[in-house]
Amino acid sequence: MSKLERLEAIFFPNKCPFCDDIIKYDEIMCKNCERKVEISLHRRREVIDCGGRLQIFSPFLYKDPIKSAIYKLKFREKRNYGRNLGAIMAMTCRRGFFKDKIDYITSVPLHKKRLNERGYNQSKLLAKSVSKEINVPYAEFLIKVKNNKIQHEIPFVMRKENVRGAYKAKRVENLKDKTILICDDVVTTGNTMAECALTLLEAGAGKVLGLSLAIVPNGNDD
Repeated sequence: MSKLERLEAIFFPNKCPFCDDIIKYDEIMCKNCERKVEISLHRRREVIDCGGRLQIFSPFLYKDPIKSAIYKLKFREKRNYGRNLGAIMAMTCRRGFFKDKIDYITSVPLHKKRLNERGYNQSKLLAKSVSKEINVPYAEFLIKVKNNKIQHEIPFVMRKENVRGAYKAKRVENLKDKTILICDDVVTTGNTMAECALTLLEAGAGKVLGLSLAIVPNGNDD
């Protein structure tokens, strides 16, 4: 552990994202939660809304205790949990489910209004942790240009249209023929991630893959 890491461990102790107990700096959860938390590295959802099949992998179903951990990350300013939870997401990449070489990792962006309200983008925290864990560069290729309604607050049948045209690609000169991995916290129908993927593909990306922290079992909450 470096001197900086030792200082961080003193002033900002590493905590288990599931029970909030203090854990060692290099641990991602406590031993007790490690025995209880159900991690599956082969969960996959496919959506066909981006000009082809978008494969989205996830280590968790969206239920407690992961549901509570995501709530704390998003709404209780537990942004330090992004490192631990992103490290779990990275396990999926290491298992080789993504057969293609990943050139860049990016995240689903927030609209500037919501970003200002929250102060940070939880999906970016997760993506940057994945980037560090698997040694693939992180780059912001998307901006959200439409402050659309929150997905889980509108009827299921309206969600695809709600995100249509919500994103715009940037730094397109670096996208040409690249394989991009998009990270997000929760995926249900996949409409949000599919719209992001379509935006990247139309801007020149060669292939887009998806990785989320959790997948909603019934696909009724996005």
